[in-house]
Amino acid sequence: MSNDADDGWGRPRPKFCELLPLSGNGDDVEGVDNNTMVIEEVIRSQDVVMDDTNTTSLPSVNNNCVAPLVDYPLHGVDSAPCAELQQLYSANKTFSGSLKNWYTVWENGEKSPQMRFTCIFTCPTTFEHFASGNMKKDAFNQMNKTATKDDEVYWYATKKLALNAAAAKALDCFSLRRCFGSDKSPWQRCIDSPYMLATDALPLPDLPSGVVLPRCLPHEAVIVPPKHALAEHYISYLQKLKSAGFTLECLANEMAPGNDCYSSWSNMESTPLYSAIFTCHLSAERFKSGKLIGKEGTYKEEFMSFDKQARMLVPEKTMCQSEDIIVEINVIWYRTKKEAVDAAAGRAVDCLRHRLAQHKPAADAQNPQRYCIESPYTIDNTPKAWKAVYESALRAVGGDLWPSVPHEHRFTTLFDICDIHSLLESERDWAASYKAARYS
Repeated sequence: MSNDADDGWGRPRPKFCELLPLSGNGDDVEGVDNNTMVIEEVIRSQDVVMDDTNTTSLPSVNNNCVAPLVDYPLHGVDSAPCAELQQLYSANKTFSGSLKNWYTVWENGEKSPQMRFTCIFTCPTTFEHFASGNMKKDAFNQMNKTATKDDEVYWYATKKLALNAAAAKALDCFSLRRCFGSDKSPWQRCIDSPYMLATDALPLPDLPSGVVLPRCLPHEAVIVPPKHALAEHYISYLQKLKSAGFTLECLANEMAPGNDCYSSWSNMESTPLYSAIFTCHLSAERFKSGKLIGKEGTYKEEFMSFDKQARMLVPEKTMCQSEDIIVEINVIWYRTKKEAVDAAAGRAVDCLRHRLAQHKPAADAQNPQRYCIESPYTIDNTPKAWKAVYESALRAVGGDLWPSVPHEHRFTTLFDICDIHSLLESERDWAASYKAARYS
């Protein structure tokens, strides 16, 4: 057998570059060279690692083999922001109605082909507004044209693009808020940066005449019942305390408020109406029934007097000029006890979430439902008359004794604090440092 390679049987082993695909531009040699360079560079980067002494060592397995944690879009609705936003609310069980009425879209007043659209999405649980962002090309599967920017407003060629751009902006902000303080990176669908707090957003664009943003819940909206939302708030709060190193006597879900935290009473009329209070089992603070959103016309507002000697709320018509009476305590009456209790729970959860926002950046997007028309209040701006009543009253006339919590069992006593949410102060500090770093 000859030693000449050309006389050997079979074909010589092909070169690695000959197995690579063509570049697609018709130039075989250029495509092979480019692909070879890229792949060989990848192989070299995986084969050796240069250390501080410029010597080679085996590849590192600690950094290269672990995928980063990313808050990826929900499965099945990626590249469809409106659909993803709808699924997000449904998955979090905070709002199960359709979101279509929460998009406000309008045009720039020009005629085709210069006509453009922009949009604002209003969160149905917080009423926070999100204007259309500068959506990335791969953020929406029907994205065919980029946005036009005019005075910080992004305009799109179609209504559908504008709607999805507003949804994308909301999703970006929600992702950032979910990931704060964790190792997970938020997923960004818009080129412009998301923001942690609603106050960090750019001013909303001026609305044309006749265009109004949603301001209250539609009657057909299906939302989390107030008592359930209040229980979830306490469970989430207690779980965060445990994560922060506080020791709980039992599981967080076992420390949620129960029916024994509520008390209701009637106005003792022939056709009775009812009102109620909720007593916080951690601080002994009391919240009376508020004016439920969407229930306008079903409740009645009157005033009751507080008899300091009897430590009892009494009908206003029984008041006298004695110094034992404090007047002007407004009471909201409902037709049923259930509505009255829901109104007390709604008032409580509104105020507690508002206070949480003082110690934590942007309360949970998936949980901050507003239930009552009245503005929530903090510990410092609690109505003085009501505070004087709930700290002393034992009950309302015609009703049972109000729930009470011994001083030694209250969180406010155990930790020497006024607001139980101040125990989560570290989260607010993190938000401040994040905001400072972002704008530095």
